[in-house]
Amino acid sequence: QMCEQVCKQSKLPMDQSSYGALMIAYGRGGKWEEALRLFESMEDDPDQGPLTLLVYNCVLGALARGRQSERARGVFQEMEEAEPPVSPDAVTFNSLISAFERGGDWKSALETYEEMKLAKMRPTIITFSCLMRSCIQSGEWDITLEL
Repeated sequence: QMCEQVCKQSKLPMDQSSYGALMIAYGRGGKWEEALRLFESMEDDPDQGPLTLLVYNCVLGALARGRQSERARGVFQEMEEAEPPVSPDAVTFNSLISAFERGGDWKSALETYEEMKLAKMRPTIITFSCLMRSCIQSGEWDITLEL
């Protein structure tokens, strides 16, 4: 919260990019709860307007770092239900896959990868790295080799 106070005291306008940067900082600092709190306060603030893909990706990244896979899944679902809906990109899917990998849920990581392919989203090296780590940590060597 100290970061937010400094930003407010500086009298600089806080836009969604600024809030996203703050969420990234919280995530890197192990404060996923603060990132989520900030995200939820943005959702409740009518002055923010519809939340952007950037904001969703930033909070998903913080939740992934915090091993909060179920919370990340919830934010992902909120994206799809938002008005207007926010379409995920590769970063979105990678963050969700990473959350499942860090949370030890290799099946959900693979299911998310399948969703990614259905959405015609091109997997990246990060996608495969997270999937492989997830399967290896769970002892799923055969699946790892199939990737």
